[in-house]
Amino acid sequence: MKLLLKLVVAVFISFNSYAQKENVCNSLSYALEHPLEIINLDLVGQELDSLPVKIGEMVNLKYLLLEDNNLKSIPESICKLTKLIDLGLDGNQLTEIPECIGSLINLKYLGLDENKLTNLPLSILKLSNLEELYLNDNQLTKLPDSLGKLSNLTYLEFSENKITNLPNSLGNLINLEFLFVSNNPILTFPQTIVNLTNLRYFIFENPTISETEKQHLIKNLPNCVIDFNEL
Repeated sequence: MKLLLKLVVAVFISFNSYAQKENVCNSLSYALEHPLEIINLDLVGQELDSLPVKIGEMVNLKYLLLEDNNLKSIPESICKLTKLIDLGLDGNQLTEIPECIGSLINLKYLGLDENKLTNLPLSILKLSNLEELYLNDNQLTKLPDSLGKLSNLTYLEFSENKITNLPNSLGNLINLEFLFVSNNPILTFPQTIVNLTNLRYFIFENPTISETEKQHLIKNLPNCVIDFNEL
């Protein structure tokens, strides 16, 4: 579920921070026939059930948009696309992500909203250039302990999951500006959250959170807009 505030914030990122509109290919068959030509492949909403292994031959691909399909898995060959900057997988049926995803070292945007993920591969922590990570509406019960290695993150969203505790390394995300964590059974936040001095918007709807914890967050994030209610 997307928050209304996210729509407001979107003006700062001009719809999509990285996706280019020119030279977009919308045909998977054409892309497979001309793999080295394709820079931007937009297959949004094409009712795809699977991706061919040959997608790994598109080694010059920078933007791969696969939102709103019926994908249940991703071939490991996708990890050969080391020039990828933007990978959109929102609105599929994914239960896992290939462990080799850590090979996508140039990735800046990773969209995984509205899937069926129960965990994240540890190799995701190798994505040191990642700036935006969207994990809303999955079935995650925890985040990696070393999440703080993704130190270039500015956007982190994991609302609508089953996460109860957050790692202390959250405080290492010193470039984080937007943190959306609504509708998770989180009762307390790590003390290290005080290190998030660049945080601008923090959205956390949870009817079970105590007033004490709310005041603690407000006190320790004085420059941040904190909203405990869905907008």
